[in-house]
Amino acid sequence: DVYNKVEAVPTAIPTPHQPEGTITPEPWGIKEIDLTQEPGQISPTLPRKFSLRTIVIDPGHGGSDPGITISPPTPPDKPGVFEKDITLNIARLLATTLKQRFGGVRVVLTREGDNFISGEERTTIANNNRADVFLSLHVNKAASSAVSGFEVYVMDYGSLDLPEGYQEVSAQSQLLDYAQAKYVESSKLFAQQIVSAYDARNTGRKGTLKNAPLFTLKGATMPAV
Repeated sequence: DVYNKVEAVPTAIPTPHQPEGTITPEPWGIKEIDLTQEPGQISPTLPRKFSLRTIVIDPGHGGSDPGITISPPTPPDKPGVFEKDITLNIARLLATTLKQRFGGVRVVLTREGDNFISGEERTTIANNNRADVFLSLHVNKAASSAVSGFEVYVMDYGSLDLPEGYQEVSAQSQLLDYAQAKYVESSKLFAQQIVSAYDARNTGRKGTLKNAPLFTLKGATMPAV
């Protein structure tokens, strides 16, 4: 049961039928509103007007976590390219482009170099910087060269398995684990706009919107993809 309790300090206001000093019981005192029974009686919270001021870009992987390795076809002895290097390069290019295009927007990278950052730290950086959007960059690879495309993922809690011993998880951890739940719909809208912009470039390829239980996104308190 969820209640909204509003407690006001009683004020001594006399009425024509009451002696001075008598406290009128209504409308003072504690008011209880059952949110499950009287939804029409609750004043809706006005949504905050969205403005793009801070963007946090997360170059996936880094440090001891190289991500995937892309092996060049020739020469065979040439070392492969790591996903962590590609995502950092894309993040730097994107940050420069966003600053040029949007002027006063602030762009923050979760990492500026080749260092390891945990998933919790990445969203903490976004939360602490009061980011308006959080964008985590990753690169996939496939065995077939015919496979190509562009994907935008949104957090999916439906397929997220509960961790072993979840009953003992602290309340703080649970709040972090499900912080993104409040923003899933706005994250989907953000993702759809990215896909539409990609498709509009007439690259001959189509962007795809997908859902997955991505640990990098679960703690973000803003639209995150």
